[in-house]
Amino acid sequence: NNDCVHLLDKNGEFSQFLVDQESDIERPCSLGLDTDGHLWVGNATGHVHVFSYCTWL
Repeated sequence: NNDCVHLLDKNGEFSQFLVDQESDIERPCSLGLDTDGHLWVGNATGHVHVFSYCTWL
């Protein structure tokens, strides 16, 4: 377990980390992406973190 969120390409190959250990999110377990390009990451303790760096939409 590395507490990271991985972005995969259309072939299922690793592309990059969207959230890494430096983001200070422990045990990410749910994801959401809204129409404004915000990535919502929920963790196992009930906290939700929002990131706004989705430029590939």
